[in-house]
Amino acid sequence: MRNYLLTISKTSVMKQIRYIVPAMILMSSATLAQQNGAIIKSDTIFVVKDYKPLLADADKYILQAPLPQPDSAKLKLKYNINPQLKKLPYTPSELKPVAMSRQDEQEKLQNLYVKAGFGTQYSPFLDAHYNNGRNDKFYFSANAYHLSGRGKPLFKNFSDTRINADTRFQTKKLTIGLDGGYKTNTFYYYGFNDQIVPDSAEVLPSKDESKRTYNLIHGNLFVKNATTSKSGIDYLFNLSEKYFYTNGDVSENEVETGLKLSKVHHTIHRFNLGIGFNHISLNDSSASGSYWLLPFHPYYEYEKDKLYARAGFNLVISDSAFFIPDIHVQYSLLNGKVIPFLRVDGMMDKNIMMYRSIDNPFINRNIERSIGASYNFGGGVKGSISDYVVFAAEVHYRLYNFLPIYTPDSLNQVRFSVNYAENAGIFNPHVELGFRRNDKFATTLKADYYRFDIDAVDFIASSYPEWRVTLNASYNIQEKILVTADVFLNAPVTFQYTGKRTTINTGAWADANLSVIYNYKSNFGAYLRLNNLTASQYARWYRYNTYAFVMNAGLVFKL
Repeated sequence: MRNYLLTISKTSVMKQIRYIVPAMILMSSATLAQQNGAIIKSDTIFVVKDYKPLLADADKYILQAPLPQPDSAKLKLKYNINPQLKKLPYTPSELKPVAMSRQDEQEKLQNLYVKAGFGTQYSPFLDAHYNNGRNDKFYFSANAYHLSGRGKPLFKNFSDTRINADTRFQTKKLTIGLDGGYKTNTFYYYGFNDQIVPDSAEVLPSKDESKRTYNLIHGNLFVKNATTSKSGIDYLFNLSEKYFYTNGDVSENEVETGLKLSKVHHTIHRFNLGIGFNHISLNDSSASGSYWLLPFHPYYEYEKDKLYARAGFNLVISDSAFFIPDIHVQYSLLNGKVIPFLRVDGMMDKNIMMYRSIDNPFINRNIERSIGASYNFGGGVKGSISDYVVFAAEVHYRLYNFLPIYTPDSLNQVRFSVNYAENAGIFNPHVELGFRRNDKFATTLKADYYRFDIDAVDFIASSYPEWRVTLNASYNIQEKILVTADVFLNAPVTFQYTGKRTTINTGAWADANLSVIYNYKSNFGAYLRLNNLTASQYARWYRYNTYAFVMNAGLVFKL
C-alpha cells in the first residue's frame, strides 16, 4: 500500500479522507473473508486524485512593510551666486498675445494731438504734438506751439512760438539721439515811467524801437551704449550748441561737449567720471568776448537696502577754478514712509543774456556778463503719511558768487539793468504737501520763504519776493471732464532804481487760473481756459502790469 503525504489545507485533507475510508473498509472485508476460509484474489487498489489547490482555501497572512520615519530636520544650504546687473537700453514695448479677439484689440496710441483756439486780447493759440508710435528701433516726435496777443496799453503785444523735434535710433550696441528746435519770443517795452508826461520834452520811442525779439536755435546729439561691454563700463557722449540772437546787434553762441563713464561693482557700487569742454562766445554793439570752461566731475554712488549715498565733486577750470562739492545722503525709514536726506551741491551760473532774459525779458540790450558758481547746503525729510498724502520739507542755504539783481532805469520806458551782488546768500525753507485719491483728484501745496544776505551797501534784494505760495489741483470726472486750477500768492516786491537808493514797492498780489477740457469722444473734445480770475492788474516787474483777465477756448483733436 502506497502512502500519500498531504500538506495542504484542512479542507483538502477532509476531501481526501472520503476516498481513503471506503478503501479501508474494503480491505477489512477481504481480511475477514480470508479468515473464514474464503479464497479471494489479492488486488491492489490505488486511489488517485489530482490535487488542485484553491487560493480561497489557503490561509492568509497580512504583511505590511513599515514606513520610514519622516526626517523633520531642515538642511541649511549655502549658495554662492555672483550678482550681475542687467542693463535695459530702452523701455520695451508692452507684451501682447499673438492672436487677439475682436473684443480685445490692441490699445491704439494717439500719435497726433492738436489743441487750437482763440481768446481775448486777439490771442490765437496752437499746441500740436506728433510721434511715430510703437517702434523699438526708431522713435520720432515733434511739437509746435504758438501763443500771441494784442492788448492795451500801447505796445502791450507779445508772441511766443516754438518748434522742436526729437529722434532716437536703437541698434544692438548703441543708442543714438538727436534733438533740436527753434524758439522766438517777441514783446515790447510798455513800462512807461511816471515822470514822462505828454507836455514834457521827452519823446516816447516808436513801436519799432520798442520791439524786442529773442531767438534761440538749439541742437543736441548724444551716443550711449545699449549693452554693457565686457569691461562693464557704460558711456554717454553728448555734443550740444545754442545760438541766441536778438533783433538788435546781440548774439551769443554756446558749444558744450561732454563724456560720462560709469561702472557698476556688485550692483551696489557705481563709479562715475564726467569730463567736458564748454565755450561761450559773445557779441553785441559795444563789446565782444568769450568764456571757456573745463569741467571735471568724479563721483561715487552707493545704494543698498534703505541707504543711498553719493560723494564727489565738480571742478570747473576757467579764468579761475571753481570747486563744487557733490554730496547727497538719504535713508529710508518705516518702509519708505519717512526719508530724511542731506545734500551739499551746486552749479555753474552763466550770467549772459541767453539765460538772464528768461528770468526778466525786459532787460537792457547790453548787460554785464559774468561766470560764477552757486553752492547749496540743505537737508530735510520727505515721505508719505498714507497711501494718499505725501510731504516734503527742506531748509537750504544757497551762496552765490554773483547774485543777479534787476534794477529799473528811470528814463523813458522802464528797462532793467542787471547788476551782481558778490558773495550773496539766500536762506530758503521750503515745504510741500500733496494729496491724491483714486487718480481722480489731486492737489499740491507749495510754500517758500526767502531771506537775503547781501553785504553790499548800495544793494538790496531788488526784484525778489520774500515769500511765495502755490496751490495746484486737478479733478477728473468719469474720464470725460478734466478740471485743473492754479492759485499763486506772492509777497510784495521791492525794486531799487539803478544808481539810486530810491525804492518802490509793488505790493502783494494773487492770481488764479482755471482750465476745463471736455473729451466728447476719445479723439475729439473742447477746452476752456481762464487766466487771472482775480482780474488784478498786478506787476511782477515794476511798471509792467499783466492783463486783467484772459479767456481762451478751442477744440482738441487726437488721432
